[in-house]
Amino acid sequence: MNSILRTLTILVLGLILLEGCGNQNSDSQVQTPPELAEESTPLVPPTVSIDVPQLDLGIDAETPAKPQQTAMVGNSTSQNAPKIDQSQIVKGSVEWLIQEISRLKSEPKSSSGVELPGAEQLELGNQDAPLIHRNHQIIKLAQQILAKTHKNPEQLAFFNSAVHDLADARLQLAIAGDQKQTQLLTEDADVLFKNDPTSFAAAEAAFKVVQFTQIQAQALAAKEPKWALAFARQARLFASKFPQETNRAAIHLVAAGRICDKLGITDEARTCMLLVEERFPNSPFAGQVKNSLRRLRLPGQELLEFGGSTFDGNFISIDQYRGRPVIIAFWASNSIVFNEDMKLINDTVASVGSGATVIGVNLDREEVAVERFISLTGNDWPHIFYSDSKKRGSENLVAKYYGVSKVPSYWLVDSQGIVKSVNLKPQELRQWLAQLALAGN
Repeated sequence: MNSILRTLTILVLGLILLEGCGNQNSDSQVQTPPELAEESTPLVPPTVSIDVPQLDLGIDAETPAKPQQTAMVGNSTSQNAPKIDQSQIVKGSVEWLIQEISRLKSEPKSSSGVELPGAEQLELGNQDAPLIHRNHQIIKLAQQILAKTHKNPEQLAFFNSAVHDLADARLQLAIAGDQKQTQLLTEDADVLFKNDPTSFAAAEAAFKVVQFTQIQAQALAAKEPKWALAFARQARLFASKFPQETNRAAIHLVAAGRICDKLGITDEARTCMLLVEERFPNSPFAGQVKNSLRRLRLPGQELLEFGGSTFDGNFISIDQYRGRPVIIAFWASNSIVFNEDMKLINDTVASVGSGATVIGVNLDREEVAVERFISLTGNDWPHIFYSDSKKRGSENLVAKYYGVSKVPSYWLVDSQGIVKSVNLKPQELRQWLAQLALAGN
């Protein structure tokens, strides 16, 4: 029975939207760019277990920019609902339905007395029964508005407002683990895009799909990287389908690139950041990815700009190590993972007898922490560490220049100075060194 109702809901909304809204062009044809052909269907993995604790990936939350005005948007945005003449409200009318949705959305507390968060504040599974019920009510009311307004050009603002409320309610339910609403969220976005890819409604619905994958990625990608890939691909699709949405597209390409970068999904990270650089070259967003792209472009290139002051007051440069492989380790003394990796790297280098050397780039702020760590572990690598406290931590000149924000991180440079990897896994070092020895590098 549920599957029948769901199918009918999709068909009804699809028919409503495909008939057109106001002056929207239902015959619009948009070709998917060749580079995104394999992703013509938005990739949203099935909703997974929601009991995984949220992990901090170090990505600052971005506040999405308001959509740029288009011919289909006018002065109406998702935050600017149509003005309603209170004297003209009749129960069951579009105005009444809009008012009912506003009333439901403004309710500050659930029946249990718990604050009801907005979509941007939700954590996975953090919805109680009253909030879930409220979102289902909003969906029903929004669908009634769509049915009443889709043929009337003068009610386009109401139509757009309903699309926003419908998509937002579906998003909140999808975040709570409702797989049916996850599917409907993407299907609504597809229908609206096919109807008119230039409309506010199409962009708004698609944007909610991007938000869904972003929230999932930030919460789950550390353990399930497929969510980072889903977010990155949705961000790329959104940028391709809605070129007028420059701010929203750029913000989410940057965020997706950063998440993939932190998880070591370097190809996807590079793709997202390159899109930012190519499409928004003169924007602040291009500046945000510049350093990371400098690093992500290194594999296959000669490492020419690398050096700095050492902990013992000297200066080292990558040129000093030409003729032997070099492992570069970005580390901090409080990293438990690095402490284990360091032993593995030392053992591997010693056992292989490759003549490889290791250079550390320390991202601690306090000199005493570095001294204590080196003393306790007997680490004898040369380490880049600046005497100037303003050049330590995240402000370390080398790390900042190459956009390194994840610790530990490891690079591998061959004996000719060519970067082989900027995402080296210590467990794979033995294999890498063997390959370099066979190649004479």
